[in-house]
Amino acid sequence: MRLEEAVRIVSEKIDKLLEGKDTVIIAIDGNTASGKSTLAHVLQRIYIPGTNIFHTDYFNKDQIRGNFDSSRFEEEVLRPLSENREISYRRYNPSMNELEEAVIMQVGKVNIIEGLFALEAPLCKYYDLKVLACIKEKLQAERINSRNPDIKESFFTKWLPAEKEYLSADVAQRADLVLDLE
Repeated sequence: MRLEEAVRIVSEKIDKLLEGKDTVIIAIDGNTASGKSTLAHVLQRIYIPGTNIFHTDYFNKDQIRGNFDSSRFEEEVLRPLSENREISYRRYNPSMNELEEAVIMQVGKVNIIEGLFALEAPLCKYYDLKVLACIKEKLQAERINSRNPDIKESFFTKWLPAEKEYLSADVAQRADLVLDLE
C-alpha cells in the first residue's frame, strides 16, 4: 500500500474517534524503515494545530538500540496524556549516554506515539488507535542501506534480529490496523 492510502485510512479512523472525544492517542509501531515516522509527520500536518508526536527512540535505557524503557515512557508520557495533564519527559541522548533536560508539552488534539515498541502489551491500554506498519525485507534493506551506509553492518547484525524477535510476537494481533507499506 502506498503512503497516501495509509494516510487516508488512518485519518478516517482518527476523524471517527474525534467525533466522540476531544483528544486521541494513536500508536504507530513497526519495522525500521517502514514509514512510521513519515506517516506520523504527514498526520501531524493534517491535524495542525494541536498534534504531538512522541518518539519511542527517545526512551532507550542506554546506547543499545532496542533497550526501550517502557516504564519511563508510561510514567512521563502515556499516563499524563491519558489524564489530560501537562507532559514532562526527558529524551535519552545516546552520544552522551544521559537524559537531557525535560521537554514540556501540553496534551494535543491528536497525540501520536511513533516507534518500535509502542505496541508493547502493557502500553496498549492507553491507545485509541493502534497501527502496525510493515515492510518487505528487501525494501527495508534497501532503505537502511541508503540511510546510513556507515552503520548498516551493526544494524543488520544487532538491531534487526531484536526487532524481528519483538515483531514476531503477537504485536500484529494487538494492532487495530496492519499496513503493508511500500
